Amino acid sequence: MSVFNTTSDLQVTNVNGTCHKVTLVESQLVAVCGIVGNTSCCVGCHGNKRMDDNNVTCNSGCATLCTQRLLPIEVHLNIKAELTATTWDSNKTGQVQTAFGGLNGFQHFKITPLRVYPAFRPIVAEIGSSAPRDPKGNKRRSNRSADFQAVLGCKCQTAKLQQLVSTLETSLGAVIQVHTAGMVTLESAEALVPYMSAPMLKCTFEEMSSGASWKMFGSNDCFELRDGSVVKVDSSCATKEKKSCIVLRLQNITNIWTGTYECGFTVGSIRHTARTHLGVAPLPEHISMKATPSTVDCSNRPSSDIVPVSVTATVQYHNSYQVYWRYKTSRCNTSSGDSLHDGCKIEDSLHDGYKMEDSLQDGYKMAISCQKSREAHFVTVTFKNIKEQEKRARLDIPVIYEGELFCKEDEDLWPNTPDGDTVIKHTCPDGRLGYQSRTCQDNTWQPVFSSCVSKHLLATLEAAQRFIMGLVSSQEAAVDIFEGLRNSSMSDGDSSGKMADLMASIHVLDVMADASESIVLQDNVLPDFINAASNLLEQTWDGVNDSIIHDMSSRYLRSVEGLVKNIRINGNKELSTHNLELKLCPGGNCRLTLFDCTLHLTTLSWVKTVAVKNLTDKLRNNFPNTTPSPVLISATLENAEESPVTIRLDFSKKQQRSPELLCVFWNTVERRWSEEGCVVRRDFDGHRSCLCDHLTPFSSLVALSNTSTESLDVLTTVGLSVSVCALLVFLLSEFAVWSAVVTTNLSHIRHTVMVNIALFLLLAHSTFLASSSLELPDEWCRIMAVSKHLFFLATFAWMLCLSVVLIHQLLLVFRPPRKRLFHVLFGIVGYVCPVIIVGCSYCYCKYTDEPYFDHRCWLVSTAPFQGSLYAFLFPVGAITLTNLFCVVVVIVTLLKSQVPEGSKETAKSILRVLVLLTPVFGLTWLPGFSLHTMDADDRLFLLTAYSFTILNSFQGLSILLTGCFADQKVREELWKIFKKDKKRAEKFNNKLEGKI
Repeated sequence: MSVFNTTSDLQVTNVNGTCHKVTLVESQLVAVCGIVGNTSCCVGCHGNKRMDDNNVTCNSGCATLCTQRLLPIEVHLNIKAELTATTWDSNKTGQVQTAFGGLNGFQHFKITPLRVYPAFRPIVAEIGSSAPRDPKGNKRRSNRSADFQAVLGCKCQTAKLQQLVSTLETSLGAVIQVHTAGMVTLESAEALVPYMSAPMLKCTFEEMSSGASWKMFGSNDCFELRDGSVVKVDSSCATKEKKSCIVLRLQNITNIWTGTYECGFTVGSIRHTARTHLGVAPLPEHISMKATPSTVDCSNRPSSDIVPVSVTATVQYHNSYQVYWRYKTSRCNTSSGDSLHDGCKIEDSLHDGYKMEDSLQDGYKMAISCQKSREAHFVTVTFKNIKEQEKRARLDIPVIYEGELFCKEDEDLWPNTPDGDTVIKHTCPDGRLGYQSRTCQDNTWQPVFSSCVSKHLLATLEAAQRFIMGLVSSQEAAVDIFEGLRNSSMSDGDSSGKMADLMASIHVLDVMADASESIVLQDNVLPDFINAASNLLEQTWDGVNDSIIHDMSSRYLRSVEGLVKNIRINGNKELSTHNLELKLCPGGNCRLTLFDCTLHLTTLSWVKTVAVKNLTDKLRNNFPNTTPSPVLISATLENAEESPVTIRLDFSKKQQRSPELLCVFWNTVERRWSEEGCVVRRDFDGHRSCLCDHLTPFSSLVALSNTSTESLDVLTTVGLSVSVCALLVFLLSEFAVWSAVVTTNLSHIRHTVMVNIALFLLLAHSTFLASSSLELPDEWCRIMAVSKHLFFLATFAWMLCLSVVLIHQLLLVFRPPRKRLFHVLFGIVGYVCPVIIVGCSYCYCKYTDEPYFDHRCWLVSTAPFQGSLYAFLFPVGAITLTNLFCVVVVIVTLLKSQVPEGSKETAKSILRVLVLLTPVFGLTWLPGFSLHTMDADDRLFLLTAYSFTILNSFQGLSILLTGCFADQKVREELWKIFKKDKKRAEKFNNKLEGKI
């Protein structure tokens, strides 16, 4: 077959060497030449006349004419004309007929009824046409439109045809579309291909085209085929220039792929098509088996009884199935096909089945013995198609033997069932499809698990599965799928099927996320997608075990991330729902607030972020003793090839108050939280933020807060409250007895030191209580942190002064202290040094942008031996060790001064020293230092924490007891004051009584 564009001669030689020469006189002439038998034949199209064997113009040099007819060629032109203004009449019909009648090889022309191809429609919702229809349902002809059909005896050039159409459109004032059949060559596989095979269809066109595509016509639908999991379309198969080619490859096709396939090449307003029918040897997609009775009850039957059982299998109807049944009562290897094994009782039967409406139902009867056996009873049904392919299904039949545990029949739906078995019933409420199951465990029925999904949601899921296969992959279909999903997520259906609907909805998201990897989705799907995804998190996720919840939540997150990444968004759009927020940034320094978290990112490309609430508690938590943050944020770069960037997430105020924060991201591959590449950063004000250095299109950020021990918090609050009261009593007592007990320089120095210890400890405990009980703004929190730092340091500084007084009194007994010198020295140590330490650490953190305090209004440790906390630990540790050394010196001195026989008195003296000096020397803080070196999972950690809390929260009470009531002089003076007050009270009462 050849196309000639210029006037030339065609010479054809047959097998006998005879030459025939045909002169082609017009540029639009198309000649078809072939060899049939021993005769060369040629046919040409010229003017309105077909040139066959009898009128071929041959050169005189050729001795023989073509005497045998060529294979017939017909090109059908289906013409649709739509007038823009006027109405149709016979004159316009004549113009169309005259124009197309001038084509080479024209045979006949007729006006045809409007041919209605199956409408392109979404699977989720029918979209009807507004065009009027006749009583038979066909579209009525509009008075502005007309359909024609022309038949040619040969192929024609598209350019000539397009020129004719353009001329008609101008003269008629109409829009004309032409579909041809016969201009395209289609190479197809066999008419009937095996189930799950991979056929290939190829179409070629002798000219260049502007577009090519494939369609499939089913029984009621027309689908435009695009790349998907089943469909692969290749339009780069042309081997010659100025030719067009398109190949359709199908993979693992099933019954739904049976239909008529049409390829088409578009040139201007003309589409050249070719069709072929492709059948798939069917096998059942689903085999539904049912036994009557569903359970064989032999509990009250003798072992010799036989119970008849009837089993049915129902599949979608097809008349080419052969059905085989097999009943086995032994542990046979069913995975190896139908091969026989020793010990297997096998009964085979072949049935044709009988049709029930649109399904095929086949039955099998058998008898089960009540003789007790450990072997399972099951029936296997096999369906075989015309290609000898098979599909099997198995049904286990439980048997209750005498003496075995079982659950009794319940509500006529759940029969007597052996312990440990699960009963499946293919019955659902109206409007739902699926099954219900119930397990008998420990002789008790477990709750019913419903897998009944709403029919509307099943239709949406089917549409999504067809979308990913490439059967219905248009943008309109995607919009309808997400709209259907949103409608289903908002419906208030039967509560028993909510979990099944939730699983099916997540499956829809999963399928569409996979489809978006190869099929471009536009942003008009976003509103329905975001609303549907948010609605799913509003529902209650219960009724299943934790492992299923973990799997569902992980698939949900993967799907949402994948869709946000792959949906092509035009412009800076923002969408906000109760559980999802979507925001975009065009690049640069991006600062996005999502719910109560703020995201900071510097990038050159667009960044898409989505925040999800109420999901993290459903994901598997591999960090023990932690509670996940309610908000999860995912960020995706539009340009995935951009170099890695650093992303910062600022936590909410509620999270800032947590004792400890972990910065993690969700690893979608391993399905667990991970800290890799993420750290928690504290700034000068104590604010914590999450920094990650491995942002990818799939990264997720989440904050986890460490759980605190409530009992420790309560114990601390109670102890500090008691200490504050005790220290107030101590200071009042010192004020009351000051003149009586302070009689020497040594006593003056000692009581001055004790008053300062009590005063600063009172201030420290008061600020600690205030900062831990109230939610303070940042400025007040900073003041509290500085105050606690200063007051606790001052307390320990005066404790150091007390140890100096004790050592002086112990070692320099005969050299009384000089009060003025000690006051100056202790003033520098107790007042000036703490202020210098606190001021230097505060200024260093401020000007180096290091964090000084945290959410607890306390000092922070950014790294080992780094942070403002060590401006407290180092001086306190040094003072504590010095005071401990002083206690050791006192004990050694006591040991030397005691006689050998007085060991008992020595022990009492040492114990008294430890009891009196431990609280006022700050030795109760020693367990706190060990907490910084212990692992939180260590068994001793909690014991040490409780010890530290008890000793230090009640430190004020200890100082009252040891520093006031244990001092004999103070105790005697207080007693005198009490007796005086008592006498005064008695005199006052006596006077009052006398007056009365």
